Amino acid sequence: MNADPPCLYLDVGNTRTKLARPVGGEGWDLLGAVPTEEQAVRDLLEEAAEKTGSREIRACSVAPRLTTMLEKRQRGRVTIFTSRDIPPSRTFHKPSTALGADRFLLCAGAWSASGRRPAIVLGAGTALTIDLVHEDGRHLGGAILPGVETLRRGFHRAMPHLPEPPFERPGAWPATTTPNAIVWGLAGMLGLAVDGLLERSRLRLIELGSDEPPELWLSGGDADRLADAVPGLAAARRDPYLLFRGLRQQMW
Repeated sequence: MNADPPCLYLDVGNTRTKLARPVGGEGWDLLGAVPTEEQAVRDLLEEAAEKTGSREIRACSVAPRLTTMLEKRQRGRVTIFTSRDIPPSRTFHKPSTALGADRFLLCAGAWSASGRRPAIVLGAGTALTIDLVHEDGRHLGGAILPGVETLRRGFHRAMPHLPEPPFERPGAWPATTTPNAIVWGLAGMLGLAVDGLLERSRLRLIELGSDEPPELWLSGGDADRLADAVPGLAAARRDPYLLFRGLRQQMW
C-alpha cells in the first residue's frame, strides 16, 4: 500500500476554517481551527508548515474570498476541490457544478466509511445540510436549513426584547414560560424538521430500491449541540473529520 503524500487538508467553512493531517490508516490530527478570515487562515497555514514541514495542501472552500487568497498566495502548493470536480455521474443534482463541494465531500466520506452502504448525512455548521447517498455512491439530493447559531442569532436580532434564546432540548409541551416557548420555537422547530426530513429520506431510499437501512451520519461544528437537542439524532454516528475523509478519497 502506498503511503499518503506529505500534505495537509483544509476545510474552509462559512465561519470557521479547520486544518488537519491524516495519521495512520483512518486517524486524523487536528492542527488548528480559526475564524474564516484571511489573516487568521494565513497564520494557521504558516504555523502548520513550520510544525509539520509540509506545505502541500488539499482544500475545500465555500468562502469565495478565501478561495481566491489560497489560489493567489499559495500558488503551486494548494489543490482546491470545487464543484467543478464533482463527477456528474456521482450526483442527481442539476447541474452537478451547482452542488456545494462540501456537501458532496461529506457524502463521499460517509459512503466510504459506511462500507459503501446508503447513508443520510447531516452537516451541522452555519447551515444545516441533510443529504442522501445511494448505496452505489450517488448523491441523491437533500435540503439546506439554517444552522443552530444562524437560527438562534437571527431570532435574537429580530426580537431583542425577548430573552436571548438558548439551544437545548425542549421540555414538556406545551411550554408554560416564555423562555421554554422560545426553546420550542427554535430547537423544537428544527428537531421536527430534521425528524420529518429523515423519515422522507428513508422512504425515498426504499422507493429507489435500497436493500438495507441507511447509516445516519452527523458532522460539523454544531454536531454535538444538534444531537443533544434532537432525539432523532441519538443513533447518528458523529465524525468531525467526515469532510476530510471525503477530500482525501477524492484527491488521492
